[in-house]
Amino acid sequence: MEQAEKKSLIGIVGFMPSIFSVRVLGRILGFVRQVLIARYFGASALTDAFFAVSQVTTMLKLLFGVGPLQTAATTAIINVEVKEGREKAAKILTTYIFNIAIVAFLVLAVLMITSSAWLWRIFPGISDRRELLNLFYILAPTAILGGIMYIGSAGLYARHKFIPLEIANITIPVVAIVFVLAFHVRLSIYSVALGVLSGSIIAFGFIFYKLYRGGLISKAKPSFRGYWSKFLITQGSAALLFTLWEQIFRIFERFLASNLAEGMITSLTLAQITVGAAMYLIAQPLSVVSHPILARSYASNDMDDFRKRFVDVISGAFFAFALLAAILAATIKPLTFIVFRQGMFSAHAASLTASAGKILAVAVIFQGLYMFLMRVMLAQKNSSALGRIGFYGWSLAMIADVFFAQKLGIVGLAITALAAFALMDVAMISVIARKSRINMVTVLPSFLKSALSSFATYFFVLTLVRFTVKMFVYGLPSRIISLLMLFVVGCAGAVFYLVLSALLKQKEVGIVLDELRKIFARRR
Repeated sequence: MEQAEKKSLIGIVGFMPSIFSVRVLGRILGFVRQVLIARYFGASALTDAFFAVSQVTTMLKLLFGVGPLQTAATTAIINVEVKEGREKAAKILTTYIFNIAIVAFLVLAVLMITSSAWLWRIFPGISDRRELLNLFYILAPTAILGGIMYIGSAGLYARHKFIPLEIANITIPVVAIVFVLAFHVRLSIYSVALGVLSGSIIAFGFIFYKLYRGGLISKAKPSFRGYWSKFLITQGSAALLFTLWEQIFRIFERFLASNLAEGMITSLTLAQITVGAAMYLIAQPLSVVSHPILARSYASNDMDDFRKRFVDVISGAFFAFALLAAILAATIKPLTFIVFRQGMFSAHAASLTASAGKILAVAVIFQGLYMFLMRVMLAQKNSSALGRIGFYGWSLAMIADVFFAQKLGIVGLAITALAAFALMDVAMISVIARKSRINMVTVLPSFLKSALSSFATYFFVLTLVRFTVKMFVYGLPSRIISLLMLFVVGCAGAVFYLVLSALLKQKEVGIVLDELRKIFARRR
């Protein structure tokens, strides 16, 4: 029985090392871009405007294909391949791309024409409205490029080709970094925006080259008729409501932050990016790889396989996120000061970023599961329930945000996000378990052991951090050496966590060790 559990999880874990290695590079480059923004432009009204507009374009990307629509398209294409063959699946994908492109172009045209009437009202605390509009005009086209690129990559995902999109996503921060270094004096924050736009164009071209070479695009006319077009609209729109409300919540966060003080949007965004850069390294590969595998089990009506894989993956995910949360929560303060406290970024801004980051580090456990559970519900074709959970969950979170922002400022905004992710995780797990008749009681011992190990690891790493910060970190002349010191402390925490988990006899430790042995064996 234990061997069967290991095999079902390894079937998913086996894809992750290659994705993880590419994603690590992408996250490092994205993080370098944010560090350069903080260094050259500080926590100012100008950077507030850039991060505010970036959040609006992120929401538009979701409307045009990133996230739920891509996941729904992947589910549809897998179902078509299983039942009607690859040629039909290529036609369906091409139709999706045409449909999304037409709708995205029309919506974006209306928003850009009317932006002077609505954009400044969303962020009333940002004083320079002209800068806000100019940044929107530059970044808005990236929403179409990103959305269509992600819809197209659904065809690659359906065939377990995960790397091309990761490579495309690396292109964007690389080009942005080059633009910032070359033009930050002459173009100010516009150098970042133009770099993001140029990188998006290159990434878009690369993905469609891969689709063409892989035979995943065929001759098809745009049409909103037919079962699979309706499937994308019904499944995708309900799931879209789920993440759309999350993005509305994120924009509402920045609305409240803009009214708190100048630079507050920048501090909140950098805290989210710092924590998210680490969290997404595990969360996105896990959810992206597990979704097509679970969707194929569900489409084939192999419910025993679906239940086994789901239980194994969710316990493994909690195990991984609990470790990450413990290390991040203990190291986020020195990490923030080492990385961001330079150039135009003040000590006060760094302190605010660290305060929010500590709360968001704990939220890593729930946010990581949130991403995975959302895709599982789509694999079950249960998007209507998903839409309701997102609507009610994020609506309540926005109400709570008003109270906590007034009382606790930026920390209150982070606490609300943590509570929202935790409550929606519980709601999604209950819906999934009920529909697929999964006994979640069997997972509770693994959850409790991971939580106990995480709690102990937090205090272990915190003790090491206090010792190293006092003796080494701030006394070292090089920030790189300081970061390496924190990395060593984090690795020591990971070893401590694995040893403690092994003593508690968690099967996830054996799976991790097996995968590490395979990686080292390949290198030899």
